[in-house]
Amino acid sequence: MQKSPPEPEDQARTVCILKYGHVSGVYTDEEIAQDLKRTVAAMLRDGIPRRQIVEETSALYGIPAECVEEVVAATGEADCDPIPGFP
Repeated sequence: MQKSPPEPEDQARTVCILKYGHVSGVYTDEEIAQDLKRTVAAMLRDGIPRRQIVEETSALYGIPAECVEEVVAATGEADCDPIPGFP
């Protein structure tokens, strides 16, 4: 019995195995968080829609979208509601 080709939805679940890789550095959560906040703030300043920021930033950093959504929300609130007395 011959096996039929996988359905399109099954193809999307294909896992790739990385045979050879090079790690050039290891970063702490704090280092990544600062860089992530800068990226999100710049994208918000440029007027990029929040949904697009979450999708692109999540893919770029390999961070779950839920975590990026929290950063976008916190950064957006900080941009909109500055603390009185601070520049």
